[in-house]
Parts: sequence; structure tokens; C-alpha cells
Amino acid sequence: MAASSSTASSYRSRFGDTTQTKVFVGGLAWETPSEGLRQHFEQYGDILEAVVITDRLTGRSKGYGFV
Repeated sequence: MAASSSTASSYRSRFGDTTQTKVFVGGLAWETPSEGLRQHFEQYGDILEAVVITDRLTGRSKGYGFV
């Protein structure tokens, strides 16, 4: 079976396999940093990880992330 090349699935979490515990967050402003995403969701409880997905070539946000 070929490995997937998508950014979301190739991201390796330091917390192990979190595919069943992540929440997709779409419609983010291009300027939203991962830390800003984390800070927003911390008001609802402990956050293990928050990441804004970026383009590999440009480093620009793709407008979505996972918490």
C-alpha cells in the first residue's frame, strides 16, 4: 500500500496516534498561528496539541488546523 502524501496524515504528533482524538478546525484566518489556536481552545479544557496546517513550499497557512 502506498504511503499517503497529504499534509494532515504525514504530520507526526509527539503524542502518538491522535487520529481518533483530533478536531478539525476550518476557516482559519491566514495569519492564525498554532499558538493562537491553542490559546483559543484552552478555555474549554486541556489541549495536548494544536497545529495550523501550512504549505510545505511557502510556509503559508492553508486555512485549517487540528486540535
